[in-house]
Amino acid sequence: MSKHFLTDPKTLVKDSLHGLVVSNPHLVLDEAQKVIYPKNLSVVRQKQVTLFCGGGSGHEPAHAGFVGPGMLTAS
Repeated sequence: MSKHFLTDPKTLVKDSLHGLVVSNPHLVLDEAQKVIYPKNLSVVRQKQVTLFCGGGSGHEPAHAGFVGPGMLTAS
C-alpha cells in the first residue's frame, strides 16, 4: 500500500504545482518553466525586492509553498 497519491510519476511536479495554484487562487503557474508566482506580480515588484528561488535536484517543488507576501516572489 502506497502512502502517496500519484497519478503519474512523470507528471508529479506539474501536478503538485497545479494543485498548489488551484488551492491558492492568488498564485499563477507557468507550466512550461514550472514556476509559481503571484497574479499581481507587477504590484509586488514595486513594493518589495523580487526574490526567486529554484528547487534542488529532485526536491522541486520544495519552495513553491513559500511564495507570498513578505516571502518569495516566485519559485
